[in-house]
Amino acid sequence: SPDAHRMLRWRRDRSAGRARTRPLFRRNYAYNDHRDARRLAEERGSESGAEESLDAHEDAAARGARLASLLSGLRRTALGDNDEGLEDLLRSVNAVESASQSTNTAAAVSSSSAGAAVLRSGKATLVRPGRSVEGELVLWRHAIRHSEPVESGGKVRSWPLHLLVELHVRRYLLQHTALELMFADGESAFFVLESRKAMYKLYKRIIALQPPRLRYYSERHKELRLAAATAFWQQRLISNFEYLMELNTLAGRSPNDLAQYPVLPWVLSNYEAERLDLDDPANYRDLSKPVGALNEERLELIQQRYEEFEDPENVVPKFHYGSHYSSEGTISGE
Repeated sequence: SPDAHRMLRWRRDRSAGRARTRPLFRRNYAYNDHRDARRLAEERGSESGAEESLDAHEDAAARGARLASLLSGLRRTALGDNDEGLEDLLRSVNAVESASQSTNTAAAVSSSSAGAAVLRSGKATLVRPGRSVEGELVLWRHAIRHSEPVESGGKVRSWPLHLLVELHVRRYLLQHTALELMFADGESAFFVLESRKAMYKLYKRIIALQPPRLRYYSERHKELRLAAATAFWQQRLISNFEYLMELNTLAGRSPNDLAQYPVLPWVLSNYEAERLDLDDPANYRDLSKPVGALNEERLELIQQRYEEFEDPENVVPKFHYGSHYSSEGTISGE
């Protein structure tokens, strides 16, 4: 049949799991090569094209509810053997997710927040891997928005609060002035406020709104979540990697901040064999020593530097290592 020989189409996946990793690609059931886009635009004219553009910006909350419904149906179908129904649901989910990509545009922000009261606003820096963007942060009842200054490009980003699942107090440059928000669609936002007081005011205001999916926001939740993650790992319900990423998240590390990037232990010593025998102790490194002390020659230099170092003002104590293993420079490779 024609369906049996059709070309598979793929798209980049924007979602992330609990380990905060993203699959590279997923099936694209709503593929469109747009070959007729120019002809159709000329036929419809600019006026009808503008109307279509407005229609495309559906209400963000309605799209989110529809997507949640489809995903719920997807989970139910995946438990059975109905492959045809599963494929139909995947096509629907893909179409709704494609429509949701415009949520973070300025038009979507204005339509979702029209007539809504501003609950909090102020200066804030949006921290992304390798980039920090200053701007204004505005909180409404149903969304939070960050706007860049016009001279920096004027880009506007918004996140619907009905998708908020986790809210973390973070440090930035050793100061407790940051908040990290994690959403059900895999997106996250790392904001640095002007002061610790401003951060906590925003933190409490978001909690007071009681977002429907928010399940983690306090130290008590942190202890319970750590205990649950450990139990899941001990029972082999989650992988080593998922458990380590959970520990990194609870410890305050985030992929958004290169100075606090997640760290994973280096446990292997054999990187040359074509086939690795995990039952051979020789393939594992000596965990009683730090990575910097595994090489004997390097260890001698480190010991020599420690013994010979003297601060003339007697302020800096002796040290073995002059930099942290997880600094921004080492993460970015600079």
